[in-house]
Amino acid sequence: MVGVVSARPAVAPPPAWRFPAVRRSALANGLVIETVHLPGRPVAVAVLGLDVPLAAEPPGLDGALLAMAHTFAEGAGHLTSDELVSRLARVGATWFPGSGPDGPRLVVEVPTAGLGTALQLLAVAVAEPRFPADAVRRYATRTAAQLDAYAAGGTQVDVINAMVDPGHRMSRRVEGDADSLRALTSEALLELHSSVVGPDRATLIVVGDLSTVDVPALAERSFSGWAARARLATAHPAPVPRATPRLIVVERPGAEQTRLALGTFGPDRGSPDWPALTVAGHVLGFGATSLINSALRERDGYSYGFDTRLVPLRRGSVFSIAGAIRGDATPDALSGLLDILHRARLEGLDPARCESARKHLVRTMPLMFETPRAVAQSRAGLIGAGLSEDYQDAHIAAVGAVTPIEASEALARAVDPAALTLVVVGDPGHCDPGRLRLAMSEATRSGRSGGNEAAVMKRWR
Repeated sequence: MVGVVSARPAVAPPPAWRFPAVRRSALANGLVIETVHLPGRPVAVAVLGLDVPLAAEPPGLDGALLAMAHTFAEGAGHLTSDELVSRLARVGATWFPGSGPDGPRLVVEVPTAGLGTALQLLAVAVAEPRFPADAVRRYATRTAAQLDAYAAGGTQVDVINAMVDPGHRMSRRVEGDADSLRALTSEALLELHSSVVGPDRATLIVVGDLSTVDVPALAERSFSGWAARARLATAHPAPVPRATPRLIVVERPGAEQTRLALGTFGPDRGSPDWPALTVAGHVLGFGATSLINSALRERDGYSYGFDTRLVPLRRGSVFSIAGAIRGDATPDALSGLLDILHRARLEGLDPARCESARKHLVRTMPLMFETPRAVAQSRAGLIGAGLSEDYQDAHIAAVGAVTPIEASEALARAVDPAALTLVVVGDPGHCDPGRLRLAMSEATRSGRSGGNEAAVMKRWR
């Protein structure tokens, strides 16, 4: 039997959401412990973040910190690599090495019943690493091959590197390059580890259903023997912008598409402009109906799509736009893209688009924190910036209060089309630097050239 209703049911507003509560403690050796209890999540995530800046890498050894993160599990203490991996597997644990804005991170996912064993193995790996020579060579060879195969350019990473003064480590890729990877040795990683890694520069974040485990007690049992032996003081120098914005053309003969990436430095996450610029970026380049994509993709057929991102750094941020376009439309598409930015800056953003973006962000931001791993990674990213556990709640509330005028003014303050750094990757016939500079000058119509420094990189010849 089919029931019949006389009226459409009312849609209730979404329930109030708050970032899960964070409990903090510390061991005598300085290791900070944060726990987040998520009922009903039997697989816990432990993130060990090491507060070590890229600037700590020795000269000529770019990529050493990431290499360290990837080879921690290649044997430690009295355990070989096979023994360590086997013991992790016995408790159902999975290991994810990586890095964040503050330094290397080690992530372990494990059922809560095996959390104690997983933390013990994590402690051995980070406190007593071996960095075997053959493992370091394998990592270096594999990473160099990946950089060579996938270094297509025209991404947010490329434009960030191009924006930073060449004397700053952030002007070079976190993985290093072929030369620095070849220079990596077991001895160099052991020396770097003993110099800058210690419990007093680390935070352990554990997220999951913790109702049956005492994480501080498990951490005490696992990490209390890790001595604070790091010798060198480390600081996180803020990225220094280049004196002038740059136009970098990376030649890729025969490419059917051209990749464009534009960027500029933006405000801190603690700035009043951060929520407003978040809304403005959503209006500009999120989805097919955004300002950029509705013009360059839907109207002109130049592009499959562009993506606008506001990338947080430890201090400050990067506002970037990246996407691919038809090679034969490169100057026209660039001109159209910069014209959109120029008009948005001078005329302001459409109130209806701002309202739609604001509502979408407020409703979908909580979805970013549905998993223990997402919660743990979020906290790891906020700690180095000095942001508290209630930051996400405050940010969502602030985004919900952004007005179209505030979004437009934040965009105008942060994004000057004449001062953007631009990375272009494509066929030389479509990417002539002179035509690109002309397109930039004509599109901005600001009367300021921006002093763009041009560079052409001969790749893939």
